[in-house]
Amino acid sequence: MNKKNLILIIIITISLIELIVIKPLTPVFYNFNIWGKLFVIIAMYGFPIYVILPIGFLSFLILLPKLKKGNFRIRFINVIRRIYLVVSFVILFFISLLVISKFVLNKNPFPLIPYASIKGTQEDITDIKEGTFAYTTKGYVIIRDSKTELLISEIKKDTIITDLKWISKNEYEVTARCKNKWLKENSTRVIITNNTPKYYECYTKYGEYAVYNKILK
Repeated sequence: MNKKNLILIIIITISLIELIVIKPLTPVFYNFNIWGKLFVIIAMYGFPIYVILPIGFLSFLILLPKLKKGNFRIRFINVIRRIYLVVSFVILFFISLLVISKFVLNKNPFPLIPYASIKGTQEDITDIKEGTFAYTTKGYVIIRDSKTELLISEIKKDTIITDLKWISKNEYEVTARCKNKWLKENSTRVIITNNTPKYYECYTKYGEYAVYNKILK
């Protein structure tokens, strides 16, 4: 094994180990079923494989003028290896920054908040039990009544219809009428933590963890 191949293997190995250590997973991951989780893991940890495909195409374009010359195969492999080595160094650099952030600066770039630890508001939330609301992320609108909640994506031009049930003063559960094959559960919970005249704040349950949302009135 030549020196460049050895360096490449070492870089990829270190990058994968660092990814395993920092676990760059959002709470949504924990609501996926086994197939959804497998897809995410392959997409995340499979970068040594799928990154090489565009690099191979780029290398082919670079060497295209020399296609009819001898030793094209050797040159093609060498160019791929050089470009992939540089890309792997860049990936390792950014992953290392995440490791430093988590373990040296004590700033976890992928914090996980247990849903069970969240306290709901004791304020009156009658005004948000029915009406039309919008995510601060543009393109998503919520239409809610006493029994139904619609999540409308103005970007994708589709609507998710869910049955709604209030289970406490500040928490409700929604169950999608169409099952998502990637999700472990077809229902989730939302707990309201703050209510103001212009917006309310809440956390949505994904598995055992939660995601914060600010919803505009």
